[in-house]
Amino acid sequence: MKGIIFTEFLDLVDSTFGIEVTEAILERAQVASGGAYTQVGDYGHGEMVQLVVALAEEVKVPIEQLLMLYGKALFARLVAIHKVDMSQYNSAFGFLLRVEDDIHRQVRKLYDKATPPTFLFDEIGEQRMVLRYMSHRGFGAVAHGLILGCAAYYGEDLVIERTALNESGTEVRFVLERQ
Repeated sequence: MKGIIFTEFLDLVDSTFGIEVTEAILERAQVASGGAYTQVGDYGHGEMVQLVVALAEEVKVPIEQLLMLYGKALFARLVAIHKVDMSQYNSAFGFLLRVEDDIHRQVRKLYDKATPPTFLFDEIGEQRMVLRYMSHRGFGAVAHGLILGCAAYYGEDLVIERTALNESGTEVRFVLERQ
């Protein structure tokens, strides 16, 4: 995983829970990198799992809730950092439909080792969208948070139903409905 995912996570922990919690989870997790991340570095996704588990233990908040919080915050940060022109998309659905071609394609060009998740669309309508998230990392809760962040960006109220399609969580079905 790219280091930006780690640096943004630790920034979120700092701002939400305090630097003392950040230091505590780094000590508790004992990650291979020692917790010294650079935005462009490459790190195993297992380190993120260790950090999230350590955070959940430290703050007594369920892992699922923390991953969704992180995903929601990460959306706005990635838009800002990468200067994504969000005006070219008219809605959360419009953005999500273009993630593969506009965002993930650029990520693969910029970072030769990057393996972003894949989104496949099973249903596309004005009020309802059904998509499948696929990633060897199994971070469906982060994807859920990212979708929430996207909806918030466009000021949309979406009801999101998430269903794991396998035990490892590497394939997840999302049903999005506009309210």
